[in-house]
Amino acid sequence: NRFEMSFSDIRMIITADGLLKDVIGDGIEEQEIKSTSSPITELKIKKILVVDNEEDLRFLLRGILEKAGFKVQEAANGREALKVLQKEAIDLIFSDFKMPKMDGPEFWEEMSKDTQFKLIPIIVFSTYIVEEIVKKISPLQEKGMRFRILDKFSNKVQILNAISESQARSSSPVDITAERRKQALNRLIKKQEKSILDWLR
Repeated sequence: NRFEMSFSDIRMIITADGLLKDVIGDGIEEQEIKSTSSPITELKIKKILVVDNEEDLRFLLRGILEKAGFKVQEAANGREALKVLQKEAIDLIFSDFKMPKMDGPEFWEEMSKDTQFKLIPIIVFSTYIVEEIVKKISPLQEKGMRFRILDKFSNKVQILNAISESQARSSSPVDITAERRKQALNRLIKKQEKSILDWLR
């Protein structure tokens, strides 16, 4: 059935914080990833820490990362994440913004006080307002910390490309307008996908 085949590669994951989707078939996926400047197979990044209070989101992101060949550690908040950093050699961090006990900004501030922790690049993986995130990360960027912002609506290719780009020695200023456009577009896609699912039911 042509209709069924068109949806055979769509895998949508709905969590309390948002939607993490992978709507690209494996063949296209591999082609797009290989077209990036730093192929996944050549990355120096080996071990990634996922910091998010949503257990389901951590589980699903872990699946994407492990399938790509990365080792993954998890933490439910900044306090737990700091304990992981004290025990494990982490190369990259995916961090949510809003979390209980110790949120993202508090966690990053604590990292900035340590000469080793502050060198670890951070991907802020959140649906929170971009302007508010930028307000928090800008002072830390001036201290030499590296940040990238990635919407939780991002697909697998975008996630892996963000990891590749995070190897850059310095992080560029965030284009707020561009990020807001991405968020608006992703939310529109989410609404359309929900309409399709409702129709299928």
